Amino acid sequence: MTLLRKAVNLFGYLFIMLSLLILASCSSNTKGKAPASDQLTTQAPSISHSFQSQLNHSSNLNREQAIARSRMVTQVSYRVEVNLLGDSQTFQAKTLIKFDLRPKSKNTANPLLIDFEGGKILSMRLNGNLLPDSDQPERFDSHHIYLNPLELKPTENQIEIVYSHPYSHDGRGLHRFVDPVDGKVYLYTHFEPYDAHRMFPCFDQPDLKATYELSVIAPSDWQVISNTLPKTVTERADGKSWAFPKSQSFSTYLFALHAGPYSVWKGQAETIPLRLFARKSLEKYIDHEEWLKITEKGLDYYGSEFGYPYPFGKYDQVLVPDFNAGAMENVGAVTFSESFVFRSRATQDQKRRRANTILHEMAHMWFGDLVTMKWWNGLWLNESFATFMATRAVDQATDFKGSWQDFFSGTKQWAYWEDQLVTSHSIETPVLNTTVAESIFDGITYGKGAGVLKQLQAYLGEDSFRDGLQRYFEKYAFKNTTISDFFKKLSEASDVELADWERTWLRTAGVNTVRADWSCEINPKNGSSTLNRLELIQSSSNSELRPHATEIALFEWSKGRRGRSLILNEKTPRLEVNYSGPKTAVNRAIGSPCPAIVFPNYNDFDYAKIELDAVSLREVLVSVGAIQDPLTRQMIWHTLWEMVIDGKLKSQDYAEAVLKNAGQEKDTLILSKLLQHLSQPALESPSVLKFLEGELRTHYQRKIELFVENQLLKAPAGTDLQLIWYRAFLNSADSDLAAARLIKLIQGKSNLKGFKVDQERRWEIIQSLASRNAPEIEKLIQAELKKDPTDFGQKAAIAAEISIPDLSIKKKWANLFLQKDSGLPVSKLRVAMRNFHLLGQEKLSEESIDFFFDNLPKLALRKKIEEDELLKNFAHSMFPSLCDPKTIEKTTRLLESHPDLPADVVKSLKIHRQEEERCIQARTQSRKSS
Repeated sequence: MTLLRKAVNLFGYLFIMLSLLILASCSSNTKGKAPASDQLTTQAPSISHSFQSQLNHSSNLNREQAIARSRMVTQVSYRVEVNLLGDSQTFQAKTLIKFDLRPKSKNTANPLLIDFEGGKILSMRLNGNLLPDSDQPERFDSHHIYLNPLELKPTENQIEIVYSHPYSHDGRGLHRFVDPVDGKVYLYTHFEPYDAHRMFPCFDQPDLKATYELSVIAPSDWQVISNTLPKTVTERADGKSWAFPKSQSFSTYLFALHAGPYSVWKGQAETIPLRLFARKSLEKYIDHEEWLKITEKGLDYYGSEFGYPYPFGKYDQVLVPDFNAGAMENVGAVTFSESFVFRSRATQDQKRRRANTILHEMAHMWFGDLVTMKWWNGLWLNESFATFMATRAVDQATDFKGSWQDFFSGTKQWAYWEDQLVTSHSIETPVLNTTVAESIFDGITYGKGAGVLKQLQAYLGEDSFRDGLQRYFEKYAFKNTTISDFFKKLSEASDVELADWERTWLRTAGVNTVRADWSCEINPKNGSSTLNRLELIQSSSNSELRPHATEIALFEWSKGRRGRSLILNEKTPRLEVNYSGPKTAVNRAIGSPCPAIVFPNYNDFDYAKIELDAVSLREVLVSVGAIQDPLTRQMIWHTLWEMVIDGKLKSQDYAEAVLKNAGQEKDTLILSKLLQHLSQPALESPSVLKFLEGELRTHYQRKIELFVENQLLKAPAGTDLQLIWYRAFLNSADSDLAAARLIKLIQGKSNLKGFKVDQERRWEIIQSLASRNAPEIEKLIQAELKKDPTDFGQKAAIAAEISIPDLSIKKKWANLFLQKDSGLPVSKLRVAMRNFHLLGQEKLSEESIDFFFDNLPKLALRKKIEEDELLKNFAHSMFPSLCDPKTIEKTTRLLESHPDLPADVVKSLKIHRQEEERCIQARTQSRKSS
């Protein structure tokens, strides 16, 4: 690298000298003369092919390019004009970019890059002069526009680019969707991390913040939504012209343009206007009052908590189709997946999670939008902070209960899983380019980061933590920061030096394991048993033993003869402990009554894998359901399931514990997770039934089915519990009797009281029947699709069809995945891929082993930017997770023979390989005789 850099610098010096001589010659020939045309009157030095060969000619930006560009450019602004009245394939636009060239930037031989992907440039003007070579690859190579510094003025520059661009159909860039119900067209943008340049030419990196002035020509019945409220809306003969005022300064990935005949609902949060948008055909399903109520409460809560009022003037939320993510925090114009539209009765858990997502995106308005990371290595702080704050906001600012339980059930368990994989990385991790950035939208970035922030708040104290946040927003509003800026403000507020804490928690990977080691002694005088020793034993897979703050809970049996339960020890209910190193003595516990269970992470403040001591493990295996505290009960169930995954507990032993306790479980979060662990339809999903084989699987398949059906019949009518047992029955139903019950349900002949079989329920039942190849199933799917031709119905029909255990159907869809133009958007192909491999259909999945391993590298080689999402979903969902050494060997060979596969594909393959190894390990444990 050093030699190459010296060679590049030498060539750059010679190139500049030669260019200056050419310019001087041209200037002497034209001095004093008016230009003959509006083209550049001097021959602009072309970008050297040598320099271009060093650039990454793809839709990828590396960190070095971003750093070099931010050293060249400042004071950026965009004026974007978009015409949406054209054909259904493309839109026409013009972008004017103004920027200042930093001093000394003219002395560099590196070109200035403007990112622009997939469009057709019609003309370019640089500082008012037409660039005649705008269609040449030396100027525009379909990925970047190249400007030589010698073409630019030393201060303010502007470049005007007129272009056309195809609409996207993969949920990235400017996405176009046609509603199959009424034919109405809807558009929206999605840019994170590096897709703004798929709509307009720009410096597409987070630390080049800019202002935006947008104008749009659209059909007269459309709404046009951007980061500001419109300044004017003017009637035209062919539609309307929308003009938006200059925005505040923010990063390109946060710019928004959503348009279409959206329905709108309005509200107000003090001085902030609120709007909610959704497709016309979904209008009847939108519970807009709840959306706006949560939004209003959230804005009030965050404004107070952060000590900084909402900074962007208005707050819009738009429900959009075919969305790849859950939601996206565009400044003042947040987008949400339509999965948050409930066409059937939703449980409180579903509604709470929707509230959490609303408040997650809102937290980003401060953390991410107002104050933004310099580069994508800071992504974790954006996402984990929003995750942590949203959980707090749901808990403190809404009527929903159990937000921290929900956090543990979903986000934190995701983090623990991800942190034990071979692909685990430190929270603060190097991000070489935007492709790598896409691969770290994971459980470390969201879940571990949030868990560590919860740990940090406990470590510093809530008041100091809040004070640090307020100082941070006040200091860095509308700026870019690094991680050190954040921790500096927390240190100032708490008077705690955080350098060591930051290093050990943020810059090392892996999860620590902690267990309590304890013993009791009997008092010879009164026969009572008390603790005489309690220690916390910490271990780590990477030898990094971190400092932790936790609470230890001592549980004992209640005294009553009936309905005995495990409760906190009255004398020493819980102990606040800071621990580090391999062993920490907890002397305050000595003399407490001898406990039945010791749990070393009460209230879940710690981020650590819990290993139960032998005494506590024996107790919980038979009595976990007797623990009164739901969060502790949930965490202990998770510990038991991790033992199954790790091959330390038999799957059937876990199943017996669930079958013994789940019938009495009333906490919906706990019950849902337990029933998922018993049986899940996706072949890649770990479950008791997946980890069992042959006659043992058949035995437990029947046992689980009968248990779930019995509980479904007993569940209180019309409750969330009834809905949870129904979903478990869909997953476990395998016999002819179970299929007959499902058919009665869909025919309206069931005796299931209080259970409404609406359209969503009908599709769920049909897919369950399809996976078991019920008679006339294909006719049933087509008949249902006629009743529900919506986008939701079309996707449900695809899921049902591909669930049929028929090799010809699987092959038909497999071929569609490989077609360059299947005519289907990625969103529908994704549904098909996710339902391709199902538990119980392993024989069919075996037929696709060669198909997957042969075609994945071919897809990667041929892929264009439009196929990124397709490739990503293919790598994740089409892997044949057969718990088979053969797939492990094939994965290893594929990775070794194709080292240039995209980062997110490599990560997916490594995870699949490890999950195959863990599955084999779990099966081996289950085969051992008792």
